[in-house]
Amino acid sequence: MPRYTVWSCYIHTYELLQHVNSCDYESFTEHRFSSLVVGPVRDEGVLVVSSAAGYKLPCSVRDVYGFFNYYNQQIQPMLHRLGQSQRALELATWGGLDVLGQPEYASLRRLLARHS
Repeated sequence: MPRYTVWSCYIHTYELLQHVNSCDYESFTEHRFSSLVVGPVRDEGVLVVSSAAGYKLPCSVRDVYGFFNYYNQQIQPMLHRLGQSQRALELATWGGLDVLGQPEYASLRRLLARHS
């Protein structure tokens, strides 16, 4: 049985899967566990830190910053690419195609306006 301390509080994904899958309720793959268990828990406001080492609840300020840094490193380049793509479409279509002008993209358009 693994022992966890505040310094080694990641629980490996395979250990979580072994435990969950041993309950004979439903069989989870790593992806399925992430999308059907971890994702909804995060959606409810629980901060769950993940890495190649597994999952854990943050136990230090460093963990919290690591969580936000991970998403910042993912989201910033995506916003940059979206902005570039929007500008390229505007130029290529002489302003005739404004995807981000559609109502369903209003929040994304506001994010890009702040990002630029």
